[in-house]
Amino acid sequence: MSCFRFFLTFFVLSLLSLTTEAQNNPNYLYHICDNTTFIRNRTYQTNLNRLLSAFPNATAINGFYNTTSGEEPNRIYGFFLCRGDVLTTTCRNCVTFATGDVIQKCPVEKEAVIWYDECLLRYSNKSIFSTLSEMETKYLVGVQTDTDPIQFNEVQKVAMNDAVAQAVSVAKRFATKEANISRFRTLYGLVQCTPDLSSKDCDRCLRVAIGELPKCCFGRNGGRVLNPSCFFRFEIYPFYNGASAPPPTTVTTSPDSMVNPNGSKPRWIPIAASLSAVLGLALLSSFAFVIWRMRKSQEDKENSRKVQLLDLGGGNFVNEYSNENFHGERVGGSQEFPSIQLDIIHAATKHFCDENRLGEGGFGPVYKGTLTDGKEIAESCKTPGMLHGG
Repeated sequence: MSCFRFFLTFFVLSLLSLTTEAQNNPNYLYHICDNTTFIRNRTYQTNLNRLLSAFPNATAINGFYNTTSGEEPNRIYGFFLCRGDVLTTTCRNCVTFATGDVIQKCPVEKEAVIWYDECLLRYSNKSIFSTLSEMETKYLVGVQTDTDPIQFNEVQKVAMNDAVAQAVSVAKRFATKEANISRFRTLYGLVQCTPDLSSKDCDRCLRVAIGELPKCCFGRNGGRVLNPSCFFRFEIYPFYNGASAPPPTTVTTSPDSMVNPNGSKPRWIPIAASLSAVLGLALLSSFAFVIWRMRKSQEDKENSRKVQLLDLGGGNFVNEYSNENFHGERVGGSQEFPSIQLDIIHAATKHFCDENRLGEGGFGPVYKGTLTDGKEIAESCKTPGMLHGG
């Protein structure tokens, strides 16, 4: 059983490790690197490192934090924004990951922005605070088209405009919206701007992006719009914290069935690969356990034939030794002539070897033997199975 426990423990720990890793790493969406570059290991690099190192431990208000690093002409402006519904720990994990990831993707560019499901991070050599971004807007769209695209677009337009109106009216610049597409189908939407934007700029950023939906995403069951100053997302399944569960018969698309323009792999691919590896390990462990059990069962059968269970001192034989002789005749419980199985007698006397012969007795030739527990016996060749001495 210890072998089985080892494989079970290993399987559980592997699954927990893979699951934890998948949960901790944010889901990367897209990034933009500006064409303006800087020289490594100079003042700008030092200021950038200082800026990014301050982000993970920053106290964010409304999930937003902005700061600067260094002096002109090498001053850097930067901020991070976490999705309005995520927990503080999720926000911190995303920002921490982003500070290392953005340097890998934009190693020498003076301006960069990177988006994840849970947060975005941006920095520039120009002031970017309280200013509507002029960077290009990116659209990520679902691969499936709705069965009634016209009806879907009408519901989507109304729902997203309602969400925008709600977002621009609160300091957090964040809102979610649910709308019924049909009796059993619901549209889920989320919109957000950086909180330093004015209501007017936030409204403009989101409505311009929504206005492009008929061109980029007509009838699609899911999509995202990414701008450094605002973003939104819509799906036909709940994807944000606090969303109501869909009816049991709701038709849903895969959470990561997105066409990503930069060719990055969606999160479910590494998770599926990891779980497949764990499943394979589990099957291998189960196979090894079955083999181990078969061998142990065989050993138990062999051990059951050993003589250590025999207690000659008291003249008794436990269950493994019968009180019947090898012909099946009952010996009446006689303690003078208890019986032993024939194969044990053969093993003890070395198959009635001549060197073990003691002489002649009332039952014929008598042979000595030694059982596996060290006890000695004397056995008649004519009536093997009846113990005559010990």
